[in-house]
Amino acid sequence: MVLTGYVGQISLAQLALAGTAGFFMARLASNGSSSVDGLGLPVLLAVPLAMAAAVVVGLIVGLPALRIRGVQLAVVTIAAAVFLDGVYFTNPSLTGVSLSDGVPVPEPHLFGLDLGVRGSGGLSDAFAFSAFTIVVLTLAAVAVANLRRSSTGRRFLAVRANERAAAAVGIDVARTKLLAFGISAALAGLAGCMMSFQAMSISEANWVVLAGMSVLAFAYLGGISSVNGAIVGGMMSTAAV
Repeated sequence: MVLTGYVGQISLAQLALAGTAGFFMARLASNGSSSVDGLGLPVLLAVPLAMAAAVVVGLIVGLPALRIRGVQLAVVTIAAAVFLDGVYFTNPSLTGVSLSDGVPVPEPHLFGLDLGVRGSGGLSDAFAFSAFTIVVLTLAAVAVANLRRSSTGRRFLAVRANERAAAAVGIDVARTKLLAFGISAALAGLAGCMMSFQAMSISEANWVVLAGMSVLAFAYLGGISSVNGAIVGGMMSTAAV
């Protein structure tokens, strides 16, 4: 929504960015009790650091947008997703994932509360995780809605409408595009962490490269420039539960 709906930049690497954050978060949060050695960081540290890692990668992916756009940019971003899959997701020395079926993701705990997806009966039906997800979604939606009403959002819309006209009125188009890539990468990273918590295990199979196309497709179907549309698009996706 931020990248394509507000700025008009097409990226098919958002799911790969989510996977980057998911793997990074799993490595940071693991306390060594599973097959992955990690730092055992709490959620309040592991998730923001994973989002920061996604932002760094997202900014690198967004560099070609300074010179190309449209279908060419889409091709470049899907190439970046393939690169991440081949170099990072399937590389045990970087991810720490040595099992073909993935490794467990530590359950989130916040202020002493167990927010994991596993309920008392061992099923993935815990109300606490559902409430946690709704809170995260609400905060993200409010942040994006406020972004559009801000001066930054107005710059985004100006670049989407006409890059040359935006530059003529003093908007730094390159900086605006990279800012959009960074913000969208942070949101993708947050989604990747939440998806990892929900799946309870993570492997390269969680982040199929071509699934990035369906992410963009459902976002368009729901409404690419609307917060409500993003929620509707998510509910329409095959991954919705």
